[in-house]
Amino acid sequence: MPERTYRRDAFISYSHQQDVPLAQALQRGLQRLGRPWTRRPTVSVFRDTTSLAASSDLGGAILKELGRSEYFIYVASPAAARSRWVGEEIAFWIRNRPMDRFLIAVSDGTIAWDRRANDFDWSRTTCLPDSMRRAFAREPLWVDLTRVRLAARYSLRDAPFRDAVATLLAPLRGVTKDAVESEDLRQRRTAVRMLRGAVAALSLLLATSLAAGGLAWQQRNEAVARARISASQALAARALEETSVNPAKAASFALYADQAGHTGESDRALAQAVVANEYTARHVQGGAEGVESYRGAAHGPMTRVALSRDGGMLAYYSDYNAEAGKVDYPPASQRFIHLYDLRAGKPLPSLPTRGWPDHGEAALRLSSDGGTLVVENYSNQLEVWDVRQARLTRKLVARNGNLFTANEGVGIALSGDGRWLAATYASSREGEGALLNVWDLASGTPVVSGEALGTAYGGGISFDGSDRLSLLTPATGQIRTLTPQSRSWSAPRSVPGLSSQGYVTELSASNDRALTRGSDTGQQELWDLAQGRRLATGALPSDWNTLLLPDNAELIVSADGPTVSLYDSHLRKQRVLGSFSRDVANVSASGDGAWVAAASVDGSVSLFARTGHGQRAVPNGDRLTPDDLTASGRLATRKTGNGAIEIWATDDPSTGPRKLGRLPLADMEGEYALAANGDGSRVVLTHGGELSVWDPRTGSRISAKRFEGDDKVSALSLSFLGDDFHVVAPAEKEVLVIDIRSWAITQRIPGDTAAVSADRTTVAARIRGELYQPSKITVWRWSGGGRVGQIGKGEGDERSHSLTISNDGSKVATMDGDRRLWIIDVATSRTVTTAGTERDLIDHLVFSADSRHVVQVSGKGAQSALQIWDASTADPMALWPLGLADPADPKANNTPHIVPSTGGGVLVYAPDGTLVHRAIESAPWREALCALTPGSLPAKEYDRYLKDIGVSAPCRG
Repeated sequence: MPERTYRRDAFISYSHQQDVPLAQALQRGLQRLGRPWTRRPTVSVFRDTTSLAASSDLGGAILKELGRSEYFIYVASPAAARSRWVGEEIAFWIRNRPMDRFLIAVSDGTIAWDRRANDFDWSRTTCLPDSMRRAFAREPLWVDLTRVRLAARYSLRDAPFRDAVATLLAPLRGVTKDAVESEDLRQRRTAVRMLRGAVAALSLLLATSLAAGGLAWQQRNEAVARARISASQALAARALEETSVNPAKAASFALYADQAGHTGESDRALAQAVVANEYTARHVQGGAEGVESYRGAAHGPMTRVALSRDGGMLAYYSDYNAEAGKVDYPPASQRFIHLYDLRAGKPLPSLPTRGWPDHGEAALRLSSDGGTLVVENYSNQLEVWDVRQARLTRKLVARNGNLFTANEGVGIALSGDGRWLAATYASSREGEGALLNVWDLASGTPVVSGEALGTAYGGGISFDGSDRLSLLTPATGQIRTLTPQSRSWSAPRSVPGLSSQGYVTELSASNDRALTRGSDTGQQELWDLAQGRRLATGALPSDWNTLLLPDNAELIVSADGPTVSLYDSHLRKQRVLGSFSRDVANVSASGDGAWVAAASVDGSVSLFARTGHGQRAVPNGDRLTPDDLTASGRLATRKTGNGAIEIWATDDPSTGPRKLGRLPLADMEGEYALAANGDGSRVVLTHGGELSVWDPRTGSRISAKRFEGDDKVSALSLSFLGDDFHVVAPAEKEVLVIDIRSWAITQRIPGDTAAVSADRTTVAARIRGELYQPSKITVWRWSGGGRVGQIGKGEGDERSHSLTISNDGSKVATMDGDRRLWIIDVATSRTVTTAGTERDLIDHLVFSADSRHVVQVSGKGAQSALQIWDASTADPMALWPLGLADPADPKANNTPHIVPSTGGGVLVYAPDGTLVHRAIESAPWREALCALTPGSLPAKEYDRYLKDIGVSAPCRG
């Protein structure tokens, strides 16, 4: 039966990050205003999460609804203007539908019309995308709902909201706004009369049915909630299974687990997926997850990738049809090479190609600037494309054919400016060996045609920075250079010691390096061709999927089965960039190695970055190290040449350490503790039982007080409370709250040590237990007036020697002598502990901003990592390698230190002075993974886990 076609009165487009409640209210209001209460809605309004059935092709379904709609209602905001999904919906309407039926409801930002320019005033308009420039022939209709959204008053009884709905509804019904209001008033009066007559008759029925209906509704909601939690846990388990074998699928499953229900399991899945995708920039295309159905276990869909040397352009081709979810070797008229502009962050028009056979080393090559693309195809041709104009400029044929005979050492080189093209290939004549062709692509004429290379393999070819072609022939161990303009070869130059029985796997003429497999060692050898010496010998996993980078002599890219890794110039593995479910078929990289693209034999294509996206570099111009940080980590100190102490605030994730000033304390010896107030204008110092207040900007001491006896303040810790006048200081037997204006002790808290939350509102105090007795922990909340009030208590191990409290005061964490973590829920006094571990865990702990996770440093130097724990269960969630190098001095402190960041997450201070920010909350994890995955779950996976429970795509808006 053909699909029924019907029209929608309106389509609502909005930001899913901000305007879901407003969009819901607009949909309801448009359907209800002026409608007889006894009839169904007379206006059909499409909004994706209520009007769309579960589908694996959400984008296609939404575009179909756009085509059916009479009017487009754009809920305008800066967030919506940045949304890719909203932008695609608006662009579709601009291309296909009349703009006089485009209505705007402003929820946030500003909008202004320039009558002289007959366009929006783009210097003031912030809530519209750039695609709407010059889109209207005259000023469009819009209503301002910013105050309505801020007040969250979404009732038709509320005058501003009702007026806006009436304004939008009038053109949908083809009447005036007054007519809408009049009709609504008439319908309401009719409804009141009818309802009054029915109330008496229905009262008894209502009384009995409400109880049953309420119970049924409650049970239904509980059942759906349980189903969503179960689905979330199942999806999280699946994500964890996939992290080591298919990071792309792990990311998708983790995102859907979090969307179905935010649980401890979904948090763990997100954390593990972030680790697995640490260096992933984008999963461009998913794969078939198998190859047997195509041509057997050794075959898969032909998939190739290419990156331009400048890192600006990505090209890829695959026989795997990602949309259909199957291997589909298409006819020649339906094969395309896909292009993606990395700098602009958008796809370019695809290029049709005749494709390749299912064997051989077929390849793509981009010029340095990404403007020219060379494609091998099965008919002995090289296609040359102008990428930016999507135009085929040349078709070149190699002499004697058989350009693509399998495993015959085919090689292609393209000059940096895209003018010269060289190819080595196997001749069809028996015993002739490998041949070389060179073409001038400006005219299409050959410069060198069928020159014999004297070997069965083509050797290594590459153009240098001056567009001269270098040819390294393994049979002779010689290198020659061709200047294409003059068609002249240089005299052969021998490379002393280069094995003539080996073969060249990679040549980087611009760096005068070559990678060969030597006959005497059987391993890869990295050669300096200029000096004629072997730089390194090693066992790289692949000959054909190994790249020398022309602009970075310190890095090599190589694939090992399903894994893509970076190696250094000594052929030692540095880091794994990513992995696939099947073996890697092809790799490419930018000249500096900042970008690496790889394709798997199952059709997957992914783009990787040399630096991990899970961490963000933070400025640290003064090169502060863990040795400079105070015990709490919130301040750093360093002695100057004249003996003064410089002081920094350390927790700003945008600016890095901020120098507060210096204190003239040249003669101070022994332990001391420091604390700064909120704006850094006051610093309190405890030393030798004396408390003193300083202005760090001038270095002047403002006041001081010495505390004696049991009130002698220790140098363990010192913290300001929220009013910037009271400090918390442990003494001999109690924790003191001291007013630094009068030096009065305003409160005494039982305990031998204390910790204050990062927002300075909550205090945790501990009384260490006697032998085999638990320590007592109390939690206090600052409410002003010089005192704190107790809000909870708990117990920890008697050997605990650290104390950390979450920002909201809901949880406290300590470490014991066995390196076990104790986490106390303040409200219930419930305590959970981690299992014992052999890892070297540092006892400095940090809670995430949402109090769901606890983080600490594990290991030292190159083995250091962030250990993340679930704060509710004390289960391990993830171990994130920090990728730090050991310092040159092996005796130096090589343990990084973490500091809670004011913007959430942690700042990691490394021993070498590098500083990075790491997110430890689920919200930024989700955001990072959404940026990596291109689509929804396959239909079969969605139906398996989420059918009938209404879980929408997690990354829209």
